[in-house]
Amino acid sequence: MEKKDFAALALLDEDDQNAEEFQETLTNTGRLEDAIENLEETMTFQDIYASLLRHDEIRITIPTDELDRVKVGMKNVKGKIATKNRESGLPVDSSVLKFSSIPSDLADHIVLTIIADRKGSVVVKKIEVPTDDL
Repeated sequence: MEKKDFAALALLDEDDQNAEEFQETLTNTGRLEDAIENLEETMTFQDIYASLLRHDEIRITIPTDELDRVKVGMKNVKGKIATKNRESGLPVDSSVLKFSSIPSDLADHIVLTIIADRKGSVVVKKIEVPTDDL
C-alpha cells in the first residue's frame, strides 16, 4: 500500500466502516487498472489506417510476431484505398508510411509507431531569406 493510502486510512480511522469501504475502493481501482492494462481490441488494418489519417501518428502495442504482418497489411490497405480513390477521381493520399518499434512493458509485445509522412520531406527548424544587404 502506498503512503497516500495510509494517510487516507488514518483520516478514516475514526470510522472503521468508512476505512473498510475506502480499502475496498482501492482494491476495486486496482482491479480496474489491471483490466484496462489487459484490454485487447481486434482492429482491421483499415481501422488502424483511418486512425492514422486522423492523427498523422499513432502507436499500437502488438504481439512481436505480428510486426511484419502489420506493416504489410498497412501498406496494402493504403495502396487499395489509393487505387479506389484514383479510379473514382478522388485525391490520393501521397504520404509515406514510416514505422518504428520499441519493446513494450508487456511480454512478447512491441510498441509500433506508424507515421504518415510527406514524401521527400525534411524537418526544417528555421528558414531564412537573404536580404539585399548582404
